[in-house]
Amino acid sequence: MIRPIVKSSGLYFRDDGNIDAARFARLFKEVWKAIPMRDRKVMVKHWRSQKAAFVALIQPGESVAQLQKMPWPRIEVLSWPPDFQECYGICFPGRAFGSVSRLAFWAFAVEKMPDQIIKTVIAHELGHAYLFAIDDYSHSEDIRPQQNEEAEIRADLLTRLKAGEELTPTEKLLAFWPDDGETEVYELISDWGFYDEEIDEWAYANRDAIIAAAMRDLQ
Repeated sequence: MIRPIVKSSGLYFRDDGNIDAARFARLFKEVWKAIPMRDRKVMVKHWRSQKAAFVALIQPGESVAQLQKMPWPRIEVLSWPPDFQECYGICFPGRAFGSVSRLAFWAFAVEKMPDQIIKTVIAHELGHAYLFAIDDYSHSEDIRPQQNEEAEIRADLLTRLKAGEELTPTEKLLAFWPDDGETEVYELISDWGFYDEEIDEWAYANRDAIIAAAMRDLQ
């Protein structure tokens, strides 16, 4: 179901009925309003121009009309967003896909996290969106060799865990909840009043529940 967040900025989200939708919309709106107006304008301008570019590339027909009606950016809160499995099966609480202006959130994290923590997750993904909007891709794992190496390590840990190998609690959490070292995003959202360390602190305190939920949702 498509639900509004901030209509004037074109912000809507889709969920599969497994979250408190009103709470998510409220928290997202609070984060959006906390971001300086100049930064919000940069993101909205980018999203609108990107949507127009996508429409221009599609052949005339029904798909064009459908795309024009589609909310942009695409914001989704799903039990297990499909693209997450393409990211080495890692359990991100949220993920930004710059090429399609898409922000995806894991429903389990959205429901279990306290308000302030999920607001930080939202701010983190919007931080990626802002950096994509200004053509800064230094935060993108696609061009960060170190992150790619870390992703391979996490993929190996996940494979070993699924195979029944006994891992340490720290290894188990790393398999599902990466310490991604996205310094550019951390610095940006701290200027907005959000601190990424809060997410990791919550993750370590709730690691058993995260691991169990990720193993369930990955089935």
